[in-house]
Amino acid sequence: MESREEREQRLARRKANAIAARARGQTISRYIPHFIINIAVLAIITLITLAATFKIDPAFVVTPAYWITSIVLFVLYMLTHWSDYDSRLRSLRLNDENIAYIKAQKLEIDKVTKMIEWNDYRSEFIHNRNSEHKKLAWEIYIRKKIDKFTARAKKTDKDIENAVISDFQRAALKDTPEQLKALQSQIDADREANRYCIRKRAMENMLTEKWIADNINKIYIDYNEIDIQFVENGNVYSGVTKDRVVERGMYARDTAPSKLKWFVFTAVLTAIGIDSLSGSIMWASWLLLSMRLAGFVVNKIAGKQYGEEHYQKFDIWNIDKRVEIAQEFKVWGFKKGFLKTK
Repeated sequence: MESREEREQRLARRKANAIAARARGQTISRYIPHFIINIAVLAIITLITLAATFKIDPAFVVTPAYWITSIVLFVLYMLTHWSDYDSRLRSLRLNDENIAYIKAQKLEIDKVTKMIEWNDYRSEFIHNRNSEHKKLAWEIYIRKKIDKFTARAKKTDKDIENAVISDFQRAALKDTPEQLKALQSQIDADREANRYCIRKRAMENMLTEKWIADNINKIYIDYNEIDIQFVENGNVYSGVTKDRVVERGMYARDTAPSKLKWFVFTAVLTAIGIDSLSGSIMWASWLLLSMRLAGFVVNKIAGKQYGEEHYQKFDIWNIDKRVEIAQEFKVWGFKKGFLKTK
């Protein structure tokens, strides 16, 4: 019978092989659209040289036929992209190795969430974890704010902030300690009264443990918040948590920039008229068809590639994050003393 260690090693090898295979596939697929574009460009240049010249008719751009053609082409391209994305995503979710990996990860989660200690301490653990992440997010936010504030400061303000008694001054005034003390008092008074220094000290005070402890429940900051249900079954009670990738609207958000580019492409492509230098309309038709087919092929490849990215960003990320949080609970339990090493 396979031991636990052997099973974990086998799953680790399978995960490493799957990641390597996906990386190789993504590397290849990443360059295929560029290859298709280069071939299409060479073909179009050849056809232009042999057969045709381009022209843009401004009068055609304002006609219903232009806009109908542009919109239809755009919709067809986007439909192609979505179709290949969806088919690739479904195939990945039905892949035997991927199913086995997800199942194994869920078993690791269940080992923690089925424990009595999880039911007893889960609320405290989630609250503590969220507080730590909120504290970290606040510290990062304030430090960035201080950096920007410092970068915009005037030289005179920085000189006041960094002013100290120099070695030359100490040597010159060593026999008159009263003057040395008065000089230090003046430097401190200038720093205390300087508006820039006052504001910077106020922000630096927001990084102290005491200030954060007093205000952690009052401040609003975007951070990696989770809830119990996400760890147990991958869902959330309400709201959007940063440590959980939400699938709703994900496709629209991720593909919005490329959709804009493709609409511009189809609009320009539709606006282009072609005059055949050879006197044959066949050359012009083939040229236009090759350009439109190039867009079709690129969208098919891009759709499949995004299907793989979506699977990694949503399915794999969420299950791996849940396992990570479950392991964090065990470490936290050992530190608190209610879990013991076997």
